[in-house]
Amino acid sequence: MHKADKERVVEELIERLQSSEALLVADYRGLTNSELAGLRVKLTSHGARLSVVKNTLTRRAAEAAGTEQLLALLEGPTAIAFVTADGDPVAVELTGSHTRGMTVVD
Repeated sequence: MHKADKERVVEELIERLQSSEALLVADYRGLTNSELAGLRVKLTSHGARLSVVKNTLTRRAAEAAGTEQLLALLEGPTAIAFVTADGDPVAVELTGSHTRGMTVVD
């Protein structure tokens, strides 16, 4: 990934971090790409966007956005649900994915 692309991703993450009502961080190990795609569709219907981004870029964005509490959760392969509506249905979907390998971190 080129530097300009990384900067663009960080800027997008900063905006999502600042505009989200809640964040749910999950370890997505064990899910296939098609399962992740299906989960993204379900979460979108609940007002959330699931993203898998390099932890290094997410750290930069979290520091710039003032959401340093996110830093401690960025261990291993993480997916972040950026929630703009009620977070309860999103948490239920993510927790339901636990049986397929996803664990909600916070």
